[in-house]
Amino acid sequence: MRDRLVRVDTFSHIPLGIGMDPFSQNDRLFFKTSQSYLVLTNDAIESPDLTGDRKIIRWTEIADIGTQRVNHKTLLKITLKDIPGQTTKRPWWRFGSAAQPTLDLTVYEKADREKILDEASARFSRVTRTWDSTAAPSQLAAEREFDKRMQSLAPHPWMIYALIAMNVLVFVGTLVLGANFMQIPADKLLRFGGNAASEVQRGQWWRLLSSMFLHGGIMHLLLNMYGLYVYGAVVERIYGKRLTALIYLGSGLMGSALSLHFSAQHAVSVGASGAVFGIAGALLVAVYQHREKLPKVFSSQMMGMGIYIVYALFQGFTNAGIDNAAHVGGMIGGGIIAYILPERFDMASFRASFSNRAVTAMAVACIGILGLAATAPKATVDIGRISETALLFERGSKRFDDAITAMQQLFQRSQAEKMTECDTANAARLSIAPMFKAAADDLSQVVLRANDPRTKLLEHSLHLSKLMHESFAMKTICESGNRKLIPANPARRTELQAEIVRTAKLLNQEVETLKKKRP
Repeated sequence: MRDRLVRVDTFSHIPLGIGMDPFSQNDRLFFKTSQSYLVLTNDAIESPDLTGDRKIIRWTEIADIGTQRVNHKTLLKITLKDIPGQTTKRPWWRFGSAAQPTLDLTVYEKADREKILDEASARFSRVTRTWDSTAAPSQLAAEREFDKRMQSLAPHPWMIYALIAMNVLVFVGTLVLGANFMQIPADKLLRFGGNAASEVQRGQWWRLLSSMFLHGGIMHLLLNMYGLYVYGAVVERIYGKRLTALIYLGSGLMGSALSLHFSAQHAVSVGASGAVFGIAGALLVAVYQHREKLPKVFSSQMMGMGIYIVYALFQGFTNAGIDNAAHVGGMIGGGIIAYILPERFDMASFRASFSNRAVTAMAVACIGILGLAATAPKATVDIGRISETALLFERGSKRFDDAITAMQQLFQRSQAEKMTECDTANAARLSIAPMFKAAADDLSQVVLRANDPRTKLLEHSLHLSKLMHESFAMKTICESGNRKLIPANPARRTELQAEIVRTAKLLNQEVETLKKKRP
C-alpha cells in the first residue's frame, strides 16, 4: 500500500540531509511509496530518485520549478541556478542535464502529485520571495481538470475500439485462410487485398482501402493497434466518433495513394500505420491550434510525440521494408483534415460548424486521394504477375522433381524386369516425357524480380526440363530381331546427352549455392 501524507517523525529512522546542516524541524513533509520517499522542508527537497548525483537540493539553489511529461510520465523538473562547472543546456547526444534534475511523480498517488508540486512551488516561492497566495491551481490540477473534461466528452472511445476490432478480425480472417501467424508472405497479402500499383492501375481501386486493415504478422498488428489506441482515444475525445472515423479513413487512404508513387511501385504494401500516423498528425494539429488554451504539460507531451514520429520516419527512411510513403501521406492527410475540422474544446462552436467543415474536409480528402492515385507513375514491377506465377514456380518445381523420380523408378524397373531398350524407351516416351513437358510449361510462365536469387535456379530447371522432354520424346527405331535402340536422329541425341549432363551439373551447383545463402 502507498502511504498518504504523514509527518516525518513517524519515519525518523530514515536518514535525512546526510552531509548537510540539519534542516529546520518545522513544516517537514514526507511522501512515501513502497520503494522510495520524498522529503520537503523549508530549506530543501530530498529524494533518492532525483536524477543526477545530488539527492538533496536547497531552494536557494533553484532557479525554477515546473513539470514535464515524458513517455506518459509526469516529472517534477528543477532548474538550478548557474553553478560553476554545470550547465542548464542539454547536449544533443544526452537526454538529461546535471543542472536540470527531475523526479518521477507517477510513482505517487494522484492527490499526492498535486500536493508535492504545490508544496514544492510554495516553499521555493517563499524562499525566493515570489509567493502569491492568489496564484492559479498547480499545473497538475489544471491537467487533471482538463483530463476530466475530455473524459466526459467520450468516456469510452467506441470508434477506436471498433477500428481496432475490425483490424483484429481481418487478421484472424487471414489466419483462417491459411496465413502464417508471425509473417504472411507477400503473394498471400496481395491475394487478400494488399496495395500494389500494378493492380490498382488495373482498376482494383478497392485495394487502397483493404490494405489499411491487413497486417504482415502479429507484431505488425500489435504495434499499430497500440499506437491507434494511445493516440486515437485522445483524438476521439477531441473530434468525436464520426470525425475520428473520417480522419482515420481519409488519412489512411491518403497514405495508400501516396504509396502508389513509391513503395507500392515494386512491393505489396499493407498495414494501418498510415491511418495511425494520420491520427497522430491530427492530434498534433489540434494541440498546436489550441496550444494557448491547453495545460503546458499536455503540450510538452505532444512535443515528445512529435519527436517520436520524426524518429519513426527516420527509421523508415533508413531501413528497408517500411512503407514510409504511407506514413508521410497519412500524417499529412490527417493533419490537413484535422486543420479543417472543428474540435470539441468549445462545444457551441463545434456544433455550429460541424456539418460545413465535415463536408469540406471530406471533399479535400477525396480530391487529394484521387489526385495522388491518378497521377501515380506506371508500376515498375508487375506485382500481380509475379504473385500469380509464384504458384507456377512451386508447381513446376514439384513436377520436375516428380519426373526425375519417375525416370529413376522406370530405369530401376527396366533392370529388374530385364526390359529391352526399346521397351524402356517406349515407356519413357509415354509416361516420362509428358511429365517433363508439364514442368517446362509451368516454369516457362514464371516471372521473377530482377534481383531474385532463384533466377539461375529457374533458368537451369526450365532448360533441363525442355532437354529431358525432347530426349525422351525423340522417335527411335527398333529393328526386328534387334533389341537395341536406334535414335531417329543420332547426332541430336548425342548433343542432348552432353547438354543434359552440363545443365544438370549447373543446376546442382546452383542448388548448393542457394543452400549456403540461407540463414
